[in-house]
Amino acid sequence: MGIKIKISSRSGNTKKRIQSILKSGLGGAQQAMNQYSSEVKDRSQELVPKDTGKLHDSAYAIGKGYVDADAGDAAFVTNRIAQLNTKKGPQSEVGYSADYAMQVHEDLEAVHPNGQAKFLEQASRQSRKQLSKKAAKGMSNGMKRVQ
Repeated sequence: MGIKIKISSRSGNTKKRIQSILKSGLGGAQQAMNQYSSEVKDRSQELVPKDTGKLHDSAYAIGKGYVDADAGDAAFVTNRIAQLNTKKGPQSEVGYSADYAMQVHEDLEAVHPNGQAKFLEQASRQSRKQLSKKAAKGMSNGMKRVQ
C-alpha cells in the first residue's frame, strides 16, 4: 500500500498542516491494518489443522507498533518485526512460525481430522473485503482528529 502526494505551497504552515493530516491519516490506516491482521490470525487459527497444537500456537500478527503472538517462536517474531519496521508506510504481516507451517498449508492431498490446508489463505479471503473499508475509515478518522 503506498500513497505519494506532492505538496507545494508558498506557505510553510500550509505544507506542515497537510503533512500532519496525512501522517495522522496513515496512522489510522496502520491501526486498521493491525486490526485486520489480528482478525486474519484469529480466523486462520480456527481453520489450522490441530495435532499437537504447536502449529496453532505459532500464529502471529504484527504491524508497526503492534504484536499479536501466542506461544510461538519469539525470536522468529522479533526478527520479522525488525524487518517490517524497515519498510516505509503502513505495514502488517500474518503468519505461522512453526518450521513445517508452509508444508501443512500447501499440502492439498493431506487429510486432516480437524482443520484444512490453505488455512491462512482462506482466512485472508474471508476478511479481505473488510480491509479496504477499515483502512479508508481509519485514514478518515485520523484526518478528522487533526483538522
